Amino acid sequence: NTLCITLGPALTTNPVMAQRCIEAGKQIAALGRQQPLIALGSLGVGLGAVAFGAQTYSRRSSARPTDARPRLTLMTWNVLARPYTKYNRQHHRANGKVEDPTQTMSRYTMAGEEILNRGCDLVFLQECEAEFVDPAWNIAAGRLRQEYHFFRCPQGLLDGPGTALLVRRAGRAASEVEPGRHVCVGGSAETGGRSKCATIVPVRAGLRSFLAVSGHFIWDGEAAKRLRHVEMIGEVVGDKSVVFAGDFNAEPGPSLEKLEQSSKFMGRLQRVVLPDNTMTGLTGDFSKQVCIDHVYTSPDLPLLRAAALAKPANPWGGRVTRPAKVSGASDHVPVVVELDMDQEGAPAP
Repeated sequence: NTLCITLGPALTTNPVMAQRCIEAGKQIAALGRQQPLIALGSLGVGLGAVAFGAQTYSRRSSARPTDARPRLTLMTWNVLARPYTKYNRQHHRANGKVEDPTQTMSRYTMAGEEILNRGCDLVFLQECEAEFVDPAWNIAAGRLRQEYHFFRCPQGLLDGPGTALLVRRAGRAASEVEPGRHVCVGGSAETGGRSKCATIVPVRAGLRSFLAVSGHFIWDGEAAKRLRHVEMIGEVVGDKSVVFAGDFNAEPGPSLEKLEQSSKFMGRLQRVVLPDNTMTGLTGDFSKQVCIDHVYTSPDLPLLRAAALAKPANPWGGRVTRPAKVSGASDHVPVVVELDMDQEGAPAP
């Protein structure tokens, strides 16, 4: 009740967020009966994250296309897995190597709310661990499970971060297999480690079928492993239509062009070109913005528009507080793409 009363002005004109606020309060209350100390921290997390969601919902819902043209909406996003915050200790300023649990909950909830607010048909995630859709770590997890089918690689709960594909239950696309029957490619030393894997799910939109691939690839210093990973994905995809999105750890220019030219699979795809000067993430030390998150499609899936939703920034703010205040969900930003489905075999408006 305290949570929702505090947000009252923002929620009176937003029934969707009001309902989410009530649900978040119930989750925090249930957590309090089991883990009281964590629940106290969650109250602040919930307040900030739901407020974050309320603001973005009202700002972005009015910007969504109003025409009835059939379209398929996609989002790709590296959501910064908790285990990898060990590389950013000077920024999150928690007592341990990884960030504080309340920081993780805040970030994951912000990301979950952003996904729900945007409501894309397909969501491609990288650095996604099983905890991302666990209510103990993400207040928005229950709603994500309600609104999306969740496919992840690696598939084990204890297998650490990987990639995922979320398929909206009431969206314009439907998965052709159940979670657990999808294909995982990579995740070994051959591709750069367990997190460097791809989640592949067959999807149908109207009368058109294609493969949706969410991938995370190793950096330029191990370019041979990145190429091998792409080739392995190409062997699974074959000549099928595909939407291929993820964190390629390669910027437009020589390294990305070499990957595209060296792979027969990628050579038949078209890269979605983002507006000039678009940046999608930060370097490992957060010193520079980079454009390393990309989307590729088969030529039979024409592009309508594409954009990054923000500018990448340090997700932990301030300089004094310990642990640092959370100011964003990730060091990457979501990239949203709309594909034209107003073609023969596409779903009706």
